[in-house]
Amino acid sequence: MFTLQRIFIIAFIVLLEACTTTPRPNKNVVVDEKAVGDGQIGGSSQTDAAITSLFEQSQSQVTAGNLDEGARVLERALRIEPANPQTWYRMAKIKYLQNDYAQAAVTASRSNTFAGSDNALRLLNLTLMLDSYSALGDTDQAATVRAQIDTIQQQ
Repeated sequence: MFTLQRIFIIAFIVLLEACTTTPRPNKNVVVDEKAVGDGQIGGSSQTDAAITSLFEQSQSQVTAGNLDEGARVLERALRIEPANPQTWYRMAKIKYLQNDYAQAAVTASRSNTFAGSDNALRLLNLTLMLDSYSALGDTDQAATVRAQIDTIQQQ
């Protein structure tokens, strides 16, 4: 039987997923999360397959409302490939869903350190950071991140 908390988490996941692929108001950017990170997973095809499998396992856990287990699976992926920006982004999303906004912002920032020139992923991270800082009431950081988003979108 679903509890109210589980229903809320699932609804929030669906809402967050919708927000990450829809442009912000007055912006003309649409980001396809499945396309983000193509070619970003380096190494052997065996490593790529392992990371992809862990991503799928994590997403299944998150969808089922098991956020802690989803994060644990991503930690395994980070042990395999610690510089994978997609893994850090997915971890940041889970931290956000857990209402750990400060850690979500830090983790999304970490993803950006590895994202290189992948502006689609950088925008996803910055949007998550903006939402996190807004949830924390940190208007100064939110304004700084908004400026970074605007700069990338103007390129």
